[in-house]
Amino acid sequence: MLKTLKTLYNDFQLAPAERAAKKRDAAGLPASDPGIDAAIAVCTAWLGRAQDFSATADGGVARDWHVAKGWATSYPETTGYIVPTLLALGEEARARRMLDWLCAIQLEGGKIDAVPVKSVTFNTGQILIGLAIGARTLGDAKYLEAMHGAARFLRDSLDPDGCWRSHPSPFTHAGEKAYETHVSWGLFEAERTAPGEGYGAAGLRQVDWALGKMQANGWVDDCCLQHKD
Repeated sequence: MLKTLKTLYNDFQLAPAERAAKKRDAAGLPASDPGIDAAIAVCTAWLGRAQDFSATADGGVARDWHVAKGWATSYPETTGYIVPTLLALGEEARARRMLDWLCAIQLEGGKIDAVPVKSVTFNTGQILIGLAIGARTLGDAKYLEAMHGAARFLRDSLDPDGCWRSHPSPFTHAGEKAYETHVSWGLFEAERTAPGEGYGAAGLRQVDWALGKMQANGWVDDCCLQHKD
């Protein structure tokens, strides 16, 4: 009974557009699979809308879409790792708009502007993926310069044992993060684009450190945003 009342109350709080979306979701998936090509097409179109209708209209991709509030502001981290997908799909003009925005908000020392403005290892690594692949694919010196700035920041802030500790995200609990192997991916892409700067070696040091967190059963410690385990 209590659960039913809570559901009714929550439904009452929804805006009309939210109630309509909930009703559509309850209807379930289509009876037939539209296929990979159709799925790629609608996903690509959705990413395009996220760029075109971002609340900040700056070339970046909106952080999210809310059924009542609409599109949010552009989000640097996710924009960075969306770039390679759009390049692979042949959406060069969109990728350039994203890269131009990321270059425009890069701050001194290689970090990228965000809210709050703070040097963050993980965010910089995700943006680096886009900068490195963008520079390699498009051959634009501006993207290459921005890539080097971000890659040097990550390479030089890595602790001797292979862990990043000095620039944590303000949205996670304090402590070591094994999942920052995803940051190393950015360094590996930077190494492919501009070999010989020590970017790949730094990434490998971090991966080796993260492997030290793996238990005998395959579990990796310190691999969560909010919890120690």
